[in-house]
Amino acid sequence: MRAVTIVVLGLLLVVETWGRGRWDRRGRSHDGGAWRRLNSQTMRKDTNDLLYGLTEPGVLKLRRDNDLSLEDESFGTNAVTTTFLNEAKDEELARFLNLLTLVRFANSECQSTEGLIGSCYPDNECVGLGGLIGGTCANGFGVCCVFIGTCGDRLQANGSYFQSPNFPDLMPTSNQPQSCYFEILKTNPWVTQIRLDFDFFELANPTGGECQNDRLIISGQATGSPVPAMCGINTGQHVYFDLQNKRTPVRFTVVTLSNSSVRANRRWRIRLTQLNPRDVPLAAPSHCLQYYTTPSGVVQSFNYVGGAYTNNLNYVICFKKMSGACSITYRNVNSTGQESRFQIVNVESNGQSIVPINQAGAGVFNCPDDYIVVSGVRLCGEKLNDATTNIDFTVNSPVTDTTSGPFILPFRTNAGSVGRGFSLVYNQITCALS
Repeated sequence: MRAVTIVVLGLLLVVETWGRGRWDRRGRSHDGGAWRRLNSQTMRKDTNDLLYGLTEPGVLKLRRDNDLSLEDESFGTNAVTTTFLNEAKDEELARFLNLLTLVRFANSECQSTEGLIGSCYPDNECVGLGGLIGGTCANGFGVCCVFIGTCGDRLQANGSYFQSPNFPDLMPTSNQPQSCYFEILKTNPWVTQIRLDFDFFELANPTGGECQNDRLIISGQATGSPVPAMCGINTGQHVYFDLQNKRTPVRFTVVTLSNSSVRANRRWRIRLTQLNPRDVPLAAPSHCLQYYTTPSGVVQSFNYVGGAYTNNLNYVICFKKMSGACSITYRNVNSTGQESRFQIVNVESNGQSIVPINQAGAGVFNCPDDYIVVSGVRLCGEKLNDATTNIDFTVNSPVTDTTSGPFILPFRTNAGSVGRGFSLVYNQITCALS
């Protein structure tokens, strides 16, 4: 029996060595930091199951971790497998024995060697879906598969990126108008919304409040879930829109117009995450263009860095209410006393500002057209202050929402005037003990 066992162990080690080399050859997909694009094949349904080996005398359940689910089919063990377990001291042999399991792992998020977010797939799945292999996941049983599309591409994988040509270099300049479109398909019928994360986003600034030269246009989402045309600098921002039962592709179109008087750095990389209502905590309530899931952070108007918001906006920013929170406070002054400029402009028919320069405005009469809303009160002007804690409108003062419902921050603008916008530090406050 021992002689037979030694022969079997030797054969196993040979197969393991060959298999590991083959795995390394298949999994090594980027040299010198450069991505290698795999040949795309016809899209097919994703699978979460991968059968590496299931043979008699049974399934050896050697370890369990967060990434892998090792199915114990209760085949039992006999003398041969007992010998294997007793003599499997060598790390290489232990690794091979672990392959003699039914390995199941979800297409969960992973970080590629290039720093991008991908999904964990078997390597053949990644190849078949047209992805880019960027390292391994699930203890080496899967690969971190990144899906990147650019002008003219259509993808279906979750977590796909839409990026400009030649990214991270700037788009080539042209004397002619250019249009770049990209499409995304639902990964399954249960997807009800998409979240966009703007890893990089730089287009020409708006002119007079309009995205006249460059703009990103999104179409194909559910009725009642519009996304405003976007331009300027929006790196770090995010957007949600609903799909509901829509089956058609969602199209993203970037239009760039030639204008000798406009100099713009143009490049973008946008990550698209498909969500269903059970994807907690990322899934947002319906009709929230933005959704913040942390108890504190910074919320900004679009193109705040670029210097001006755009006209004809009407959207709602939502915040996930943390357990035990009774209020949320907004400030445009951080903990070190540094002020972020607050500027939401309203003008009379003669073009004169309704709110005096360097003062806060509150209420319908001060803020008829452009404003944010906190606790049902419109706020505008060049200071953040609702007079609740400080009646001096020439200074900034924290503004607190104490409503019992969900925390929301509506923002509206019209076509009459344009300001810098807002950059607010928010903090949710826990209820005081009675």
